[in-house]
Amino acid sequence: MMRNTVLAILMVSSFGLFAGASQQPSSIFDEMNYAEVLEMELEVSMDNLLANRRDNNNYEAKLSFTDKKGQLQSWNTKVSLRGKFRRMKCAEMPPLKLKFKKDDLSAAGLSTSNDLKMVTQCVEDEEEAKALVLKEYLTYKLYNQITDYSYRVQLVKVSYKDAISGNTKNQWAFLIEDTAQMRDRLSAKKLGKKENFEIASINADIEKTTAVFQYLIGNHDWGVANQRNIKIIKKGTEFYSIPYDFDFSGIVGAPYAKGNSALGIKSRNDRVYLGIDQDLTHLEKQLDLFKTKKAVLFKTIRDFKLLSYSARKDMVAYLELFYTDKEPIKTKDSYLAHQGNK
Repeated sequence: MMRNTVLAILMVSSFGLFAGASQQPSSIFDEMNYAEVLEMELEVSMDNLLANRRDNNNYEAKLSFTDKKGQLQSWNTKVSLRGKFRRMKCAEMPPLKLKFKKDDLSAAGLSTSNDLKMVTQCVEDEEEAKALVLKEYLTYKLYNQITDYSYRVQLVKVSYKDAISGNTKNQWAFLIEDTAQMRDRLSAKKLGKKENFEIASINADIEKTTAVFQYLIGNHDWGVANQRNIKIIKKGTEFYSIPYDFDFSGIVGAPYAKGNSALGIKSRNDRVYLGIDQDLTHLEKQLDLFKTKKAVLFKTIRDFKLLSYSARKDMVAYLELFYTDKEPIKTKDSYLAHQGNK
């Protein structure tokens, strides 16, 4: 049970950018999503957690943080490794998943959305690791500015405490809201176990918005048809694409990121449109949207003072290449043709 039970939780009346959502009970993510940076402690047996990178076991952990009322919240949780590429390649902490007990959440008056993904410091160099976490976090925040059909995130400064030795290590990370909460927020549903995702029923506006954003940030590690780094949710009779995992994007520039071998991409400055419909004559609405959002996107980056000035300048310059490019957007075919003519 929780060492410090939350006595009362109010119904959420607004989600900021997501104010159009229907009222829902506050979640554990909402409890943690109140400051630019949340300080938290995660106590777990580090030896058990990191003994086998292929391990999918859940390990007992305790998570503690101070909420917006100044009260200490301490929760018994389960923690496990997640992901594919990063869990094997990260020299530091692999990505984690935190799982809360639904009974504890209900007892505190919270929703039972109980899974939080945690993006962690991956590379060994401390400054580079911090910058990569901050840039990927900021990329999620940029997409929040474009559409409500996006994952909310919370930046955290986490103290990992080894449950055996008591040793601690402080690092940066960010939390991604539970997919179940995201669906509830958007009045959407999870695909049934035997339900096939139908390309013909994809919401074209959101899919194209996703595709233009991925082009903007120079991300080639995604796909709607094969659901690569894309969550598909259903609303009514339509399917909606929600992107995640932006570490392979040019704007983040992770040193371990590989190009798309099928396209022969080698430079982070290369952009390729990977939307379902490769006929770009139907992108006017999305391109107009991104033009109107240019100022707020640049301001979001420039105002994020936790990231160094040079890194923010680089991110703005990367987006500026999209806005000033005189050449047409490159589809897969046009990019490959361009590569062949070099």
